[in-house]
Amino acid sequence: MAPKNTNKEQLFKGIKILAISLLVSFLAIYLISFSFINKIYTLTGLGVITMFLAIYLIFKGINTIIKSMFDEN
Repeated sequence: MAPKNTNKEQLFKGIKILAISLLVSFLAIYLISFSFINKIYTLTGLGVITMFLAIYLIFKGINTIIKSMFDEN
């Protein structure tokens, strides 16, 4: 069986999603730290929601990269 070429458009889309997730995770860490320092606990909830968004984006980005390498289409 011959090796299959990688879908480069989908690969770059996955890398872009991972880069966005990195920025979102830094934002979440900043929000959580800022909220505990200034005792604004509504920002803690927002930071936790943002962290879950970052985790979702990480999984979506990795899944997109894996699909670009191993998908049959």
